[in-house]
Amino acid sequence: MAAQLLRIGEAAPDPDLDILNYTDWLQNRMQIISAYPESEFVALLALRQLGNQLLMQFFHLEETGEGYVALPYT
Repeated sequence: MAAQLLRIGEAAPDPDLDILNYTDWLQNRMQIISAYPESEFVALLALRQLGNQLLMQFFHLEETGEGYVALPYT
């Protein structure tokens, strides 16, 4: 979730071009989000799950231990 939340006009470092800068940026984002009150985190999680449900018309999304897998409906 930390890598997906960006403010307007903010850009994440490109991990393919500068992995060290990206890692530092991501760790900082994770620390910020981990400091949120539980109620704020739960609200963000609920919005993410709602977004996933809205995408279900296009893809079947599966969450794995390593992230998400998007499978097209056939």
